[in-house]
Amino acid sequence: MSGVRSECHTTAALALENRMPACRMLQELSPFIKFAHFTSNQAILEATMDNPDVHVVDLNIGEGVQWASLISDLARNGSKTFHLTAVMAEADADAGPYGMTARWLSEFAESLNLPFRYSSFHIRRDEDLHGLTRSCNSPVIISCDTTDCSYTSLIKLQMLLHGSVKILQPKLVILIEDELFRIGRNLSVGMASFVEFFCEALNHFTAVLDSLASSFCDGGYGVCLELVEKEMLGPRIEEAVGQYEAVTSGVSGDLEGFRICALSSFNIAQAKMLVGLFSRGFGVVHEEGRLALCWNSRPLTSVSVWSPV
Repeated sequence: MSGVRSECHTTAALALENRMPACRMLQELSPFIKFAHFTSNQAILEATMDNPDVHVVDLNIGEGVQWASLISDLARNGSKTFHLTAVMAEADADAGPYGMTARWLSEFAESLNLPFRYSSFHIRRDEDLHGLTRSCNSPVIISCDTTDCSYTSLIKLQMLLHGSVKILQPKLVILIEDELFRIGRNLSVGMASFVEFFCEALNHFTAVLDSLASSFCDGGYGVCLELVEKEMLGPRIEEAVGQYEAVTSGVSGDLEGFRICALSSFNIAQAKMLVGLFSRGFGVVHEEGRLALCWNSRPLTSVSVWSPV
């Protein structure tokens, strides 16, 4: 069994390693990642303005790129400490990339003289989260980015999100989501027939492809676009359609006991300014307490902030 487990960890690590260059290109040449991270971090800064200790529980940390920019912001503000807890399935506990994330974030925070603590919490089931509450000495903010995980993982992540909200009782929940599977979406994917879902997915991914082509090809980065399509977008399209029943049955509703809350005018203005630096087809839509990155008025990725009722 240990040999099989080691092989699975190696495969997962290699898959993540192959995705890293594509993810970095997506971050530099399109607004998708920066829009999500800057909007989320601004909401965290505003929510913790009067708190000396900032504690974020990340349910899908990946490379942890988002937290480098938050570390910079907190260091500039001064008189803050930052505790980042990465919640992960026990099967991922020994994966090399997560250790690398902890090291480089710690080194970066140290270079800016920001008191920083990184901890990981490995779970088998939601009930294990009760153990995490003992280390929560300050109000907790839950961050959940579902845009870079497979759709089968999305189901588990949404279940983990609901369990975390119920057990940890955070002061704020920040969601970064693909519009196709956004929590609380009016068009319920879980109720759609395969034909309806296929058409919706086709329109969604066509808009994503068009936006990426505009961002990459206009700057002469066609080869980079091919890598992003192969490593990131292609597998998502194949899995979303190929595993329709599993994907749609796992889509969750609103967060029980929480309400979506408005984003600040500064956060909205910042997002619009950022998106304005990229292709003209991109835009920002603010409605019902969420901020969405759009391509030709079609929402692609959204950020929403939720607080206790």
